[in-house]
Amino acid sequence: MPGPGDAFPAVVGLDWCGRSLELTPNSAVVVFFRGHWCGHCREQLVALAREAQAFFAAGFRLIAISADDVEGCGRLRAATDGAIAIVSDPGAGFIMDLELTTTDPMVEHLIAQPAVFVVDDTGVVRYRYLSRSPDDRPKTALLLLAVERLASAAPSVASLAT
Repeated sequence: MPGPGDAFPAVVGLDWCGRSLELTPNSAVVVFFRGHWCGHCREQLVALAREAQAFFAAGFRLIAISADDVEGCGRLRAATDGAIAIVSDPGAGFIMDLELTTTDPMVEHLIAQPAVFVVDDTGVVRYRYLSRSPDDRPKTALLLLAVERLASAAPSVASLAT
């Protein structure tokens, strides 16, 4: 699992229409959520979507990933008015690769442990939050502060070298 200072891998999965996709998570807030059926997840994503313009203004996009099927991801896309790239990871392969799987007695398949990564413009994780329980999530204001600080920071060493 990547931590601060580590490169974040390309996000792979399916979009809300079931098409394969691969997203480079540079300048992104990447959220792993349990599923469309999780009230805490929906609440977190809707709160992020309400502030999407502020994230975009800081140069960051929002990506959310779960083991939900395409239909479930489509429901959350609608609930967030398309402000967040909702990614379906059927079978939780990508989620497993990052060691973020967990279980829930109400669900028959592996699900994502709630987590948030803030990834800078070079693809490096600058902030990681792993939830300790289904209702433990970082506040939207904290994530917005993190991206605003990254956006206002001096250019990275990698960008100076080019």
